[in-house]
Order: sequence, then structure tokens, then C-alpha cells
Amino acid sequence: MRKGLSLLPAGVIIGGPPCCMFIFLSCSVHQRHAFGPQGNTGVFKVRMANLIVRNLCTFLRILRILGRDFYVVLEQPTSSWMFKLSWVLALEALLGSICVTTWQGCFGHDLPKPTHLWGTLPNLGAMTRKMTRAKRSQIQQRLTRRNARRVRPRFYYFKKFPQGGHTGGVSGTEDLGKTADYTAEFCRSLLRIWIVAFNHYHQI
Repeated sequence: MRKGLSLLPAGVIIGGPPCCMFIFLSCSVHQRHAFGPQGNTGVFKVRMANLIVRNLCTFLRILRILGRDFYVVLEQPTSSWMFKLSWVLALEALLGSICVTTWQGCFGHDLPKPTHLWGTLPNLGAMTRKMTRAKRSQIQQRLTRRNARRVRPRFYYFKKFPQGGHTGGVSGTEDLGKTADYTAEFCRSLLRIWIVAFNHYHQI
């Protein structure tokens, strides 16, 4: 709260709550669905994930109730159920946020990684990116080049196929946790659009 209250007008709060108990890779554990986005609260990890998000929403609501002028950007993979939680939906109504879709691979990430950015930056749409077949191929080629230079190549996931079948699930490897890191290009892009919003705010 002290950090939040120290923000200058038009400051920005950027958050990426832990996504592991919201994404499709852990759906067998969290068991979230359209009529129960809070998931299986009998599982400790699911309860903790919900609590982190609820605390974040409470923090942002308090700042707004206290009259603070600030921007916020929250990030999650597109498969995340986080933005469907009632606390986030109520916060969306209070702050007037928007949600845009982008791809971390367009900002130099090893993987395409489709991403939702939820927030109140008026020019947040500038972060929108679309994935094409050509772009996907470029990202794969970039990963191949990087792995050739790495002492230990990174492999983030593998597809599981049932015996005799052609479709199956996806399992993450120990490298998957590294995909949560933001690239420098992504951070610079977000910084640039915040600077535009900050300068416009203080010119009014």
C-alpha cells in the first residue's frame, strides 16, 4: 500500500499474477469452468492463486477509492481464467479497463505465447499484435538459432499422443517457468506507450 500511495499522478502499476493455476496446462488441477471460474477451492494452490488475485483487486480498489489517479496493466496468457473471476470483473467496471491480445513472440520471446493485456492505459491497443504463419516460422527459426548458441538448449513443452492416435495433451518441461520472463523489447514497448499517456495526462 505504501508503494501504491507513493505513485505520482498518472503513474502505472504493472502486474503479472502467477498464472500456473489459471492456464490450460493445469486445468486438471484447478478445474475452472464457465460456471465456476474460482475452480476447485479444495486444492490449496488454487485457493492461494485466487487469494493473490483477490488481494490485488482489493489493493487497486482502495487506491481508486482514495482518489489516486493511476494506470494499471495486468498480463496473463490467453488461456488464463483470471480475468473471468468476479473480483476482476467488478474491478473492470470500476476502472473502465480494456483487454487487448498480443503475442510475446512478436517482442523477441522464444515462444509465440499469446497474451492478454488488461488495463487502463488509453493507448494500450498499441501493444496489440497478430500472429501469422510467416511470423510463427520466424519465431521457430529464432529459437533454433538461439538453442544452437546455448550450452544447454531449451525445450519448453512436448506434445503427448495417445497410443495409435494423433491428438493429445501438452506437458511442460522444467524450462517452461522461464517463459514467464518478459523480454526487454516487450518492456520497452510498454514503457513507451505509458510515457505517451503520462505526458498527455500532465499536458491537460
